[in-house]
Amino acid sequence: MTIKQIQIPVGGQRGDDPVHRYALYFGSRLKIPIQGIGIDSTLTAGQPSSMTGHANDSLFEELGRAWPDQNNPSCQSRSCHASWASAFEDPDRLTILPFGKHSRPSNLTIDQLFSLQRQTVLCCPDHYIDIESIALSYDGGHQAKKSLELAVWLSEKGTWPLSVLLTVDNQEKGTEWLDEVERLLDTVAIDSTTIVLYGPHEAALHRFMRDGSVEMLILGVSGQSHCHAGSTEYTGAHTLSTVDYPLLLVL
Repeated sequence: MTIKQIQIPVGGQRGDDPVHRYALYFGSRLKIPIQGIGIDSTLTAGQPSSMTGHANDSLFEELGRAWPDQNNPSCQSRSCHASWASAFEDPDRLTILPFGKHSRPSNLTIDQLFSLQRQTVLCCPDHYIDIESIALSYDGGHQAKKSLELAVWLSEKGTWPLSVLLTVDNQEKGTEWLDEVERLLDTVAIDSTTIVLYGPHEAALHRFMRDGSVEMLILGVSGQSHCHAGSTEYTGAHTLSTVDYPLLLVL
């Protein structure tokens, strides 16, 4: 699993600034292009999509300063129809959206977000921080395995140290997960570690992230908007209600 493009909202909305800074950081670190998306409720299906106005000119100028040579990523822009729900198309895109305490994407609820399939979404807090290391929550499920592949790719491409977090309440299951993770990590040349956490899943992850040794958490979720307490989906949904660190959802 890889990421080939970043898409972000443009248009001067509250919360755009940290999103744009994360996009510039990821684009520069991963060497992939960025696309600005404007939501235009006046468009209908079949109409051509194009950005109007100059709301994203400053972003383009910043991209030019960040990548002055011809081999660096480019930035495009387009409009999509009606709401953010219509902007999710290509599974190889990373969508970066504001999900802080004071800024949320227009026309996209958490339930709608968790109903998406085959998408990767970086949910940003209200403030920007450089991401110097990443962590993945692993529970042995299909989405966790897909997320582990993406985390390894990010670690290789962006040279981020990777911590794989196993929250276990069953020793046998924990050993099985550890073996799965170590088998993959042994095949790649990245800076990685596997950490076993104890206690309730959500609380254990939050404790680890609050320690501040890792800046971004990756969660694989199954695309279900209704989830039970203790599940990865529940952890992701609850985290989005109070997110204060970058949260990468693999849907």
